[in-house]
Amino acid sequence: MRKFKTLVTAVVAVAMLAFAGAASAKGGHHDRDHDGMPDRWEQHHGLSAKKANARADHEGDGLSDLGEYRLRLDPQDADTDDDGVRDGAEDADEDGATNAQEEAAGTNLRDPDSDDDGVEDGADDDDAGQAGDVEDADHAGESRGD
Repeated sequence: MRKFKTLVTAVVAVAMLAFAGAASAKGGHHDRDHDGMPDRWEQHHGLSAKKANARADHEGDGLSDLGEYRLRLDPQDADTDDDGVRDGAEDADEDGATNAQEEAAGTNLRDPDSDDDGVEDGADDDDAGQAGDVEDADHAGESRGD
């Protein structure tokens, strides 16, 4: 009886692992190159699913391919929404910082207040090294009194 219980437990465990693996592959979440973008999305957009290319900017719009994935944009089209503004210069979360500035600062491209301090990222001097601060970028080298 003990061997039977062990065998049933093993069969159930293997079945659960097989089901989880199939569900993950079906959902398009498989990422062979571990770059944060699902293989299915990369292949759909003409990118290599075998080479990590998250930092690449294939169309030169100022936003990495990973940033394009996170914002559901097209990494092969510099102006995905055809409004005359390149994807990197857009402000997806309308916080005063462009997508490219937020990516450089490491703030969340879809959250206007990435650090939840009540100040939007574009006006916040404390977000991720200030690389994305609109105010700091526009007034580099000036003191606050200028």
